[in-house]
Amino acid sequence: MADGEIELQWVHPPLQERSQQTMERLLSAAESLIAELGFAHATVAGIAKRADSSVGAFYARFKDKDALLRCLLERFVQDSIATIQSSLRVEVWQGASVETICRTLIGFIMKMLGEREHLLRAIAQLTIEDPALSDYHNIITSHCAEALQVLVHERGEEFGCAEPRRALRVVVWTCLSLTEVSAMGGTQSPAGLTRAEFQTELCAMILSHLQIRKALSSPSSSPTGSPGVNS
Repeated sequence: MADGEIELQWVHPPLQERSQQTMERLLSAAESLIAELGFAHATVAGIAKRADSSVGAFYARFKDKDALLRCLLERFVQDSIATIQSSLRVEVWQGASVETICRTLIGFIMKMLGEREHLLRAIAQLTIEDPALSDYHNIITSHCAEALQVLVHERGEEFGCAEPRRALRVVVWTCLSLTEVSAMGGTQSPAGLTRAEFQTELCAMILSHLQIRKALSSPSSSPTGSPGVNS
């Protein structure tokens, strides 16, 4: 696949059990309404109406809107992991340069988080009230860093930085944190840059730190079969 032709998609695994389908409709309706109005203005009645359900069905599944938000957070994490697994498959990036991969992923993350600005604001407030929930960021970071490490290895490349696993986690965590701030900050990104400028600078910083380069030997020559990076 040539540079500039890669289009990533947000992945939402379908629920198979019929008993969960009403909840799925309520969650989808809530997320779309929150995206339009914000969490505070998304009413239970409005969510039930958009889900083609009832207020009674809502309260049969959620104690209140905060309980709904907790379920939306759980779904956000699950969808993020599914999206990571789909987007970082080696076949997706055939023929793409490392710089293209980096820029495309950053742009995709910015777009996806930007579309979920109001949801992220509500989640941020929820994690202030219940700090135990803030670990969702580390969960996503861990999955993304691991998938990136595998992708680099399978492409026959390696990291030039001293401790790749640690560096990857720091890079991913920083990228997610800054793009999340950007998504909730309107048209301006951190450091007063436009989003395009921010994307360019963040990409340059990541590539400089990780120092990804072609491996001297093929990945299959590794005696353990594990990613050929220093740990």
